[in-house]
Amino acid sequence: MQADRTLASLPEELRAHYLAILGVAPRKPSLEALRELLAAHLTRIPFENISKLYYRKRLGLVNLPPIRLYLDGIDKYHFGGTCYSITTISICCSAAWDTKRNYALQT
Repeated sequence: MQADRTLASLPEELRAHYLAILGVAPRKPSLEALRELLAAHLTRIPFENISKLYYRKRLGLVNLPPIRLYLDGIDKYHFGGTCYSITTISICCSAAWDTKRNYALQT
């Protein structure tokens, strides 16, 4: 059985990078802040699977990329992700919400 680990706080530099990509200012957790975050994510990060093929061929990755690589791919190459990576990473990057850590999100 895998241990339950929580992601209480993503490193500030990664959270700031994510919010900058989205064009969203940091806010205290609230339903409205979550709505703003998810709306920005859905409009600025494309649904695609080319990045998975690229990361597999170039880096041998078969799971989600580390979050730093994921954010750099969005920022530099306009990558996005599939529903699984977009949802998992958007939740983990959210301002200060506690989330269960996905095993593939190694920082």
